[in-house]
Amino acid sequence: MEDNFVLIEREPVTQESFDKVYRKPEGKLHFNDKLKENLKCSTDRLWRRISPVFPIVRTLRYYNFREKFVNDILAGITVGLFQIPHALAFALLASVKVENGLYTSIWPVMLYAVFGTSIHASLGTSAVVCMFTGSIVDREVAKYESTVTLNSSISSGLVRHSELMNYKENVALNIGLLCGISLLIFGILRITFISHLLSEPFMKAFTSAAAVHIIISQLPLILGIKMKTHGGVFKIIHIFKDIINNLTYIKGLTLLTAVVTIIVLLFFKEFVNKKFKSRLRIPIPAELLVVILAVIISATSALHMEVTIVGHISGVISQPAMPNLSGCQTYLLDSFVLAIFMYANNTTLSRMFAKKHNYVVNYNLESFAHGICNFVGSFFHCIPVSVSPRRSMVLSLMNTKTTLAGICISLFMLVITIISRFVFQYMPIVTLSAIMMVAMKGLLLQIFDVRKYFRINKFELIIWLCTFVATLFLDFTFGMLVGIGVSLLTVVVQTQLANGFKLDRTIESKIMVEHKKYQGTAGTSGIKIFRFQSNLYYANAEIFRNKLYRQTVNPRKLLKYIKKQEKKIRKQLKKAEGLQKDIPETVQNGLSGDENIKKTSLQNIKVTEKNCVTITSDIPAISVGYGMNRSISTVSRNTYGQDGISRQESEAVSLSSTISNLTFEPEMTDPDDGQEYITERKYESMRKVHHVVVDFSTVNYIDLTGAKMLGQISSEYGNVNIKLFLSSCSPDIQKTMRHAGVLDTIPADCMFIDLYDAIAIAKQAGLPNFCQRNENVIVSVDEKF
Repeated sequence: MEDNFVLIEREPVTQESFDKVYRKPEGKLHFNDKLKENLKCSTDRLWRRISPVFPIVRTLRYYNFREKFVNDILAGITVGLFQIPHALAFALLASVKVENGLYTSIWPVMLYAVFGTSIHASLGTSAVVCMFTGSIVDREVAKYESTVTLNSSISSGLVRHSELMNYKENVALNIGLLCGISLLIFGILRITFISHLLSEPFMKAFTSAAAVHIIISQLPLILGIKMKTHGGVFKIIHIFKDIINNLTYIKGLTLLTAVVTIIVLLFFKEFVNKKFKSRLRIPIPAELLVVILAVIISATSALHMEVTIVGHISGVISQPAMPNLSGCQTYLLDSFVLAIFMYANNTTLSRMFAKKHNYVVNYNLESFAHGICNFVGSFFHCIPVSVSPRRSMVLSLMNTKTTLAGICISLFMLVITIISRFVFQYMPIVTLSAIMMVAMKGLLLQIFDVRKYFRINKFELIIWLCTFVATLFLDFTFGMLVGIGVSLLTVVVQTQLANGFKLDRTIESKIMVEHKKYQGTAGTSGIKIFRFQSNLYYANAEIFRNKLYRQTVNPRKLLKYIKKQEKKIRKQLKKAEGLQKDIPETVQNGLSGDENIKKTSLQNIKVTEKNCVTITSDIPAISVGYGMNRSISTVSRNTYGQDGISRQESEAVSLSSTISNLTFEPEMTDPDDGQEYITERKYESMRKVHHVVVDFSTVNYIDLTGAKMLGQISSEYGNVNIKLFLSSCSPDIQKTMRHAGVLDTIPADCMFIDLYDAIAIAKQAGLPNFCQRNENVIVSVDEKF
């Protein structure tokens, strides 16, 4: 039964005493030693340097062909089948040629197999990233069309369309190049923490709004309406306006093709794949089946004469070329914001699959890998590339063993690209639009998560609403910036709402808890314990002090109250001096019973020969560390006041007749600040407190402002003879306080290794005969405070 109890008994120690015995010395190497250590070269050291940068080297070294090769080949071919319709459809979503989507499924995928660390991350075209890219491209094309003057030799619409497509391609390649540079910088400088600014509500709101954008942008193609390209702010409103104005031009056959395609896709996705999930090792690639059927029907019938088709595809692998960077400064910010989203999206998916399959992902190296894929890919006519959730899930279901599956995918797509000129030229564009709309079903349903955020946390609800509305009606870049801005604002607001509360012990179990939330608690006489549940820095240092004073003792108000009482004493003494000139000697030797009533209001005020008022107390203070090298000294008396009173007035304080005439009128509010005024009863309660203990167990960080605030608080408590103790300060907090010079105000013997150490010393220090006690002080969790 004794095993069911927690009982700890030991001598209480300060932080300084504990560190002297147990703290390890900080071994700092000299600069020359560090230089020699870093310049050492060996086979093992070379391997440790190369293997993290090129993960494929480690993969090939430990690759088991018998167990992994067949699985990787099958996974690569399967994902390649899913990637074909995605490459075609999402290229149109990015407002570029379908060849660019096919190229994006080759080179970046192959590069990620070399530099990537996430086994189940499938790189290539991604719906949200392509839509983001397309919105930037459409905006730049709208500017281009309004400013460029075509040469007189350009007479046919076909040539004009070719020029616009080349311009769109160049803008998309520049975006990929800039995104790659941004991601490389993130990885090299290890500033990938920037993705942590994108919380779950933000990501879901942004992707849901992007899904709405994608669906609405495909409506004109599904209806067969030819419209002007819109980009920028209020893009959705302009699209709806044009659709309403062109309702009479809807093509019935195009709409019918879209409806049939959507029905077939939903049948396979929502019925067949879900109902026979236990029997199917991988989902049926419904998109690929639809593409094959659409191509066969369009090529063997007159459908390609009635609906818009993809048309000519070069079917050749373009030579690498440097993108034309002219004008890229206009979308530099957009590219940087897109890079942040890409990394956050990639990190989220990689973390999910790494947790599921129990392996480690290097997120700094992931940023570097994605940067390489986008940077190098832009030279090979690839649009911005990101991880696709759909295809990554297929890799996970196939239980892919290594990243070599990416090489199989890229080789498969290379073959598809070469034969695409013979296969996909009759592909109806409306079918690709229908594929994109169905693919957005999951993201669109995320809109209903707003109910969850409403129930859980109102700040997350605000982030979701602001991000969704800004992305939907303004633009992707504005939506990202608004979402990040609101997220940071909520962090600041929640910092201002940092919780601090008074701790009391439960009577039975003696556990320290928040006294307002638990019943059966009792405080420790003369000691106030405070816990602050937040980091202490410049943004909330003032809040920390206000909460501490509100929950314990406000030394400013206490000092102000005593000064006001001093002024009242002076006034009444002057009146008494004029009424009584001769003082009997017997009265000067003592106080009568009636005078004891007034004694309580003056017990801590003494008039000295230096004509200033001194607060006196018998409370001792601790001068050095406890438990290991202990000695006790009395608290130095703190004085205040500028205007003194004379020696005659000092003698008059002891007069019974004078004291008997001293009366104080109770005031409800302070005339200076309008706050609640300290009554005599409250004053007596505050004067019983001799120690305030601040528990720093939940504080991880403190800055210079917070450290100086602690020093100021300690000084203000010292002015009213209250000692400030700090407990459970981390080494980083102690280091900051030491460098800030705060330890001159808060001595080392006021900092304790644990809360119970501080309480034990504060409790013993409050005893009248503590200075004469010789027995050891014992701190115990089971002790009755």
